[in-house]
Amino acid sequence: MTRQARAKSPYGYYHVMMRGCGKQYLFEEDYQRRFFLSVAGEACSQYKASLCAWCLMDNHVHMLLLDREDHMWEVVHYVGTLYGQFFNKVTGRCGPVFQDRYKSKPIESNDYFMQAIRYIHDNPIELGCRPENYPWSSYQAYFGEGGHLDRNVLFSLIGGQGNFESFSKSGRKDTYVLNSGRSMTVFEQKRKARGVLDGMDVCDVMGLPGPFERADAVRRLYGAGFSERQIVRLTGLGRYVVQNALKSL
Repeated sequence: MTRQARAKSPYGYYHVMMRGCGKQYLFEEDYQRRFFLSVAGEACSQYKASLCAWCLMDNHVHMLLLDREDHMWEVVHYVGTLYGQFFNKVTGRCGPVFQDRYKSKPIESNDYFMQAIRYIHDNPIELGCRPENYPWSSYQAYFGEGGHLDRNVLFSLIGGQGNFESFSKSGRKDTYVLNSGRSMTVFEQKRKARGVLDGMDVCDVMGLPGPFERADAVRRLYGAGFSERQIVRLTGLGRYVVQNALKSL
């Protein structure tokens, strides 16, 4: 079957995700993460691309690339080849490290660009970690220098570095998603919900002491991308209870 050609961004911005082959871990130690970032920086320099955001999870990587020279494939191939060889060498493994078909989504507006950055930085929420506390994303790099990061585009849109924290926290209601081609399993939904609710199991929402606490939990889940139907199913709350909690949004 012929593969569908990748959609092109009119502005050269792309959200790229690289996943471990068979969902295997890509990183076992921090020095491996540092090497990946170094290779990504080399690839961007060589092919005249820029990283506007990134997040390294255990078995996948998110990058927001500025690629006006149309070298996205070369950047991803460079990173995948060099890091794959390195990872196999230091772990004693063999065979492919990354899935052969990386995902990419063209960014077609300023709003989508900002939503994509928030989405990338919010990935650690699924692990129960707040974005500002996660060491392996570009979130903290936006407060400093280096980090293989081009900050200029985002800062020009939000009015400078001083607005970054409020910008990041204002996006919890964004509906941006990187289509992965499948729906999350119930287990994955519960794990993500636990991160959104600061470690509380989603099934415990019904047992919260008052309606305001339950409504707050519903709004947080909705802001993290859960639909009304998913919230009803996961929490056990009635449909009208969920709808009433969301009326003020």
